[in-house]
Amino acid sequence: MPPPLYVPSHTGLGALEELSVVPWTILRHAYGRGVTGDGIHDDVARSFRELAHDPEEAVDGGLYSNIYHQGTVYEATAYAVPFLAAIAAGDIESSLRRELAQMLGSIALAASFATADGSRAGAYGEGVDVLIREAFTRCRAHVGAIAAAEPELAEIVGAISAMVADPNRATKDALRTALGR
Repeated sequence: MPPPLYVPSHTGLGALEELSVVPWTILRHAYGRGVTGDGIHDDVARSFRELAHDPEEAVDGGLYSNIYHQGTVYEATAYAVPFLAAIAAGDIESSLRRELAQMLGSIALAASFATADGSRAGAYGEGVDVLIREAFTRCRAHVGAIAAAEPELAEIVGAISAMVADPNRATKDALRTALGR
């Protein structure tokens, strides 16, 4: 049974102070469970902490590699969703907020279907799709606050919320459109 999902109480980079609440060392990501090596992509918590120092490296070299690898999402992705939403909802650079909103949309889309072997886009692992949708549901206030902080992201936020509530062809297509795909 997976550990309970955690939604940070802080927003912006202050949410990083709450990373230790999640047992990242037991959660599966693209490269295995926990810390799998010395690279930023080998450690989900390290990828998040890097947001405070080098956001571009944290997103491109870490988070896109370990929690959303080539369109596939994992157990650790579900635990990352509330942190991504909380950070994006806070006082951060607009470019980082847009990047995190795009990532959240991509994760929601990938969680709309399962992949049996992890070799193609989708949710990899038993129940990962459901766990990710539950994570989005639990952090809906943070997701909604993203659009309040950056009104230009309202279309993506609305499409994420609709897709999570009812993952059907129409909501998937609307999310793809909002993401520019």
